[in-house]
Amino acid sequence: MIADSVSESTAGKAFGIHRTLDQIGAIVEPIAAFALLQIIDIRGIFLISLIPGAI
Repeated sequence: MIADSVSESTAGKAFGIHRTLDQIGAIVEPIAAFALLQIIDIRGIFLISLIPGAI
């Protein structure tokens, strides 16, 4: 999808941004889940995580 949506000259930048955002999500999301564990239980966290997946 990325390769089809950008020109060849900007493909490297597009893939780099995609990779960077993926890595940021891999770091931030477990920290956010741990912080939420202080407020709600594990079942609530799993239910909240279903929302982005459903969208």
